[in-house]
Amino acid sequence: MISDHGEYRRPGAKVNPAAKDPSLNFSTVAAVCLMCLPFSAMAASADDLIAHYRFQTNGDDSLGKHPGFIIPNATYPHSVLYVNAGYESFIPAPPGVGRAPVFRGSPVLTNLDYQLFTVSLDFHPLPERAPKPKRSLNKFERTLDDLSRGRYRRWFGKGDWGKHNILTGGESYRWIGFNRADNSLNLTLNNQQFTHQFKGISVKVNRWHHLICSVNVAKKQILTWFDGKPLETISLPQDFKFDVAGSANEADDPVFTFVNFSNGTFFHGYAADLKIFGRALTEPELAAVSVQALAEMPTFPSSSSSSPTIVLVVAIGVLAGFLVWARSRHLRRGSNIHRQPASAFD
Repeated sequence: MISDHGEYRRPGAKVNPAAKDPSLNFSTVAAVCLMCLPFSAMAASADDLIAHYRFQTNGDDSLGKHPGFIIPNATYPHSVLYVNAGYESFIPAPPGVGRAPVFRGSPVLTNLDYQLFTVSLDFHPLPERAPKPKRSLNKFERTLDDLSRGRYRRWFGKGDWGKHNILTGGESYRWIGFNRADNSLNLTLNNQQFTHQFKGISVKVNRWHHLICSVNVAKKQILTWFDGKPLETISLPQDFKFDVAGSANEADDPVFTFVNFSNGTFFHGYAADLKIFGRALTEPELAAVSVQALAEMPTFPSSSSSSPTIVLVVAIGVLAGFLVWARSRHLRRGSNIHRQPASAFD
């Protein structure tokens, strides 16, 4: 049975009341969790890391267990990874990696078990707007676009749904995925055959978020924390399994990528500190990882980025000043013409 919120639930089962009050302050939750956790719980999760991509200066696995992350011409401004996995910025993946040319993700994680794993990521999505076509601008808009160095077309462009992906597990089967469609956090399973939209959770652009998700197929349970808060538990049916298990792609699909190859969506923004654990972490361990992540959250770019409205007002002010100056100059020239002395031949 599937609930109104897209959650797997057996008939007659009780609703899991794990969702918390969204008004709680993240730092308060983190501090409480930290005080309540034994040190052993925090240390145990680090021992089970099978890959850790810090994305500070390169895409290497800091544990040295796997090859580097596959992102051609990657840049790391201020020790975070800039990701534009869209096809408009297409740069083929290096030959010999055994992946599609548009692949942007990890190598095969040989120690990952589809039945028991945890994944954690810091991410900073950028606004998903496709620029207005230049040919659609009128003369006034073209002037504003020139004054703002092309920003006008981006600010007032149409929303680009294709940039809503966050992270996808699997290139072929998309056995798990996270996206921010409808500005909400969504979890998908088995190539989007199942979608769960977390209640009251908004994923905002131009700010950092921390996501961690623990999957335990044996217990039919998925635990998720977002920005230091536990979200509702997802209960799986007793016969649930990942479709990739037992398939021809089982051995080469344990990867995490910023592109969802089933619907063409991708992540656009900044990413840091991708961690993959070799087992399903418990609630106390998820809390501990969340506390640490919030304490070490990147500071670039800041959440208080310059507002397009302010810049646009400045641009309009400059343009208005120019038009006033041009008109006054034109009037002065006309006045001078009328004041010229009469000709001697009049």
